[in-house]
Amino acid sequence: MAAPRLWYWPNGSGAGTMQVIDFDEELSECTDTPWSRGADGRSLGGSWTLARFSAGLRVRFTVDNFTDADLVRKLQNLEDYLKGNRAESRRGSIGLAADGSKAWCGYLTKPALRGDTSLFVGGNVWHTAGTGGIADGDKLCLESALPAGMRERTRKNGASTSTSTALALSDAIEQNTGSTGVVKWVRHELYWPILLLPADQLSRPLLRTDFRNVWSFEVTLEFDIAGMAALEAYGDTLLNLSTTDAFGGKESVDAVRDRKTQRFSAARSSWGV
Repeated sequence: MAAPRLWYWPNGSGAGTMQVIDFDEELSECTDTPWSRGADGRSLGGSWTLARFSAGLRVRFTVDNFTDADLVRKLQNLEDYLKGNRAESRRGSIGLAADGSKAWCGYLTKPALRGDTSLFVGGNVWHTAGTGGIADGDKLCLESALPAGMRERTRKNGASTSTSTALALSDAIEQNTGSTGVVKWVRHELYWPILLLPADQLSRPLLRTDFRNVWSFEVTLEFDIAGMAALEAYGDTLLNLSTTDAFGGKESVDAVRDRKTQRFSAARSSWGV
């Protein structure tokens, strides 16, 4: 497995280029944990109904026992960025891949149905296009936007590239992802394009040290499912951050997400929603 890598934009929606942090070795831990909140309801006839209030996915990664002073500096800056300690006074998002060479994610252009052995996508639309790809046997995660919030694991069959639009699968799809118009995407299992630090983690120190000799970094982040949905094109051409330049650098995910969210909200208002 190649070295882990993460991406972020120190200046957020302002001018500036993307910051990349490479790790010299594999992450000490990298786990994702789905969560859901809801309540049971029971009718007079005795039947049960589950009311779902919210759902999501948390990603926890740690880097233990490192001494690289440059990495310490980079992670100190990253902690401030995640906690919103910057000019914009807002938490910024990052992209994370446990294997930097597998940073691949694309939106589906056709619904995936039970029994299908192929997925049709718009290619890798993220800043990692050209560097992140998937290959035969790689584990993939097929997901949809909330409120459905479905998630299914599958595997790639055969080689692929950043521009691939038809992905052959080793395993047939087990569940329908919904009708046309439901936002869906497929990503490498260990690549999360948009992660945010949740409010309940703001008071926790992320970077720890033993007498400033050996350092450890531990963080739990929330996968931004709403942001993933907002970045789908909503009727225009598919998102393509890989070729979008602004202020001499790559346009930030936060800036594009804000613009897409505002446009979609305006559209919903015009529909009377």
